[in-house]
Amino acid sequence: MMINNSTNNSTNNPNKKDKRRATILSKLYKLEESFCVDRDYYYRGMLQTLQQKLMTAHAGTNEELKEKYLDLEEERDYELVRLRLWEEYQADRAEKEFQEAVEKANKEHDEMVKVVKERLYASLEKQIKQLKEDKVLLDMANSHSYNMDTTIDLHKNTRSQQSLKESSISTMGYGSDRTRAHRRRHDYTSQAEDTNASANESGNTSAAGGGRRKKTRYSSAEESWLSDGDLSSLLFGDRKDKPSTRHSNKSYQPPNSLKNEEISEDLNFLRGL
Repeated sequence: MMINNSTNNSTNNPNKKDKRRATILSKLYKLEESFCVDRDYYYRGMLQTLQQKLMTAHAGTNEELKEKYLDLEEERDYELVRLRLWEEYQADRAEKEFQEAVEKANKEHDEMVKVVKERLYASLEKQIKQLKEDKVLLDMANSHSYNMDTTIDLHKNTRSQQSLKESSISTMGYGSDRTRAHRRRHDYTSQAEDTNASANESGNTSAAGGGRRKKTRYSSAEESWLSDGDLSSLLFGDRKDKPSTRHSNKSYQPPNSLKNEEISEDLNFLRGL
């Protein structure tokens, strides 16, 4: 029984598939036949519809196209307005940022100028103070050097006055020596004249005795003449001035001037005070 049922089912199934295939094929055949019959009608209807749309579009009487055109215009205007507002917003924002940047730059510039002025004023005040200190120190150094120069000039003048005084004293001594020599020469001449007169009055004596006496008188006068050192110095020019022990001939040695290193050390020391 079971074997018979299975064979019946297998025989029934192919029959159903064949029937369904046959039904589909028949419908397709009918559609093809109807399309072949109505093909020209469908194409003609589509062509007429397109031509009508073109005519209404050129004439401006197509409501659908008008609505689409208005929608596109509204969308365009919206986008244009949106773009214009965006550009204005960007321009305003750029202008505000520019103004903020300018204000910030001006503020920084003013602060920088203020700082530079303060530093410049401080530097100038420091330089002025340093120059004043240097001026005081230089005035002190100049006064010291002036005092040294004055002392040197004073010593030079003193030495020149002493030399002039010594030369005048030597000149006066030389004149007195000449006066004394002249007086002695006059005394010697008067004595010789007196001797000759006395010899003439007493008579002529022997030539040898007279010559011997004359020679004796002359030798004694000559001895008295040569015994004077001042007369010898006058005749022979060998008179030398005695060295003066009152003043020393040693030249004045001024103190050494300060060196640049010592001056800079003094300046630094005074600045530190």
